[in-house]
Amino acid sequence: MNPTADYPSTIPSGDHWMEAFSAGYFAMQSEADKTDEVDQAKAFEMYIGYTNHYRTQPFIALEAEADRSFPIPNSDYVAVGKLDTLVTIADDPRKPLIQLEHKTGSRAADGNPFPFATSAVNSQITNYALCQAYAGQPLDYSIIDYIHVPQLRPKTIPLGTTKKPLGSRLEIENHQTYYHSPLSSPAKQLAKKGELNKENIELFRYRLRYVIEKEPTKYFSRKSPIIRSEQDLINQRQKLEQLTRDIDRAAEEEDLGAYYQNTNYCMSFNSKCEFMSLCDGTDTEDSGEWEPRRGSTGSGKKNLSYSKASCFMGCRRKFYYRYVKGLQKSGRDAKSLGIGNLFHVGLEHYYGKLIELA
Repeated sequence: MNPTADYPSTIPSGDHWMEAFSAGYFAMQSEADKTDEVDQAKAFEMYIGYTNHYRTQPFIALEAEADRSFPIPNSDYVAVGKLDTLVTIADDPRKPLIQLEHKTGSRAADGNPFPFATSAVNSQITNYALCQAYAGQPLDYSIIDYIHVPQLRPKTIPLGTTKKPLGSRLEIENHQTYYHSPLSSPAKQLAKKGELNKENIELFRYRLRYVIEKEPTKYFSRKSPIIRSEQDLINQRQKLEQLTRDIDRAAEEEDLGAYYQNTNYCMSFNSKCEFMSLCDGTDTEDSGEWEPRRGSTGSGKKNLSYSKASCFMGCRRKFYYRYVKGLQKSGRDAKSLGIGNLFHVGLEHYYGKLIELA
């Protein structure tokens, strides 16, 4: 069963908003096969919840996925960046230019400063502000638009009681609903046969939708204004200049061990570095397990993105394998999408359609 097409979704109506919602939703459908079913369910329900929660936001979208670049002074490198969404405020006569930077994470959004503290001081925000300044339209400020990824999995459906029928087999039997959402015909048939004891993707999505609608502030929050002063931009530009020198020097001094390891990054973001087997000696570059890396449209030896810069600053050995040797695991689908990536596909087309219809 295709979880995005074969059962009814609760999609609110409303002129341009509805068109924008549909554009993002259908764009996600076209990319959904690059993500497993559970992650699909989470991304789609995050998208439905987000667009509903911010349906009446005061922003006018100006540009989505804004590509920006500028030459880094005193080097032959180009800084590249992609700003998620540029917006202004509808009723503000000053028409400020604002960067709406979408961030997804595993931590709840309410009462937890961590997602904002780390993002707010992140060089990425400063890089984007610098890119926009070079484009001749400096930002007034940025907003961290944080979206909490649900940490739920499909579960066994409880029997339920007359006092607590919600999300139970009793609710399914008596009302042919699950968390108040009407069941599709296939789900009704499974329930009738007694084969619906554990959530399938459809029912899992209904539970996700319910918990997100019930506690929206747990899943969606924003922090602003995040301001970068002119001095901040000067400091960042100087930092980039120095970084290009360090990258070039590492290339010149490769034989002296300039691409050294930082073992603190071997398990960063709670996942093992893809190159750990090369670092620990259990694999070799010519083992057949590796192939040339397929980079993004912004890749290039002299293009310096935030991710490329942070990789070098985090672990030079990882930078070496990824950007100097240009390696990736054989058979890895470069187009595969995680939850956050699929969600971003929806937002890109959602805001893009709003811009088109304005």
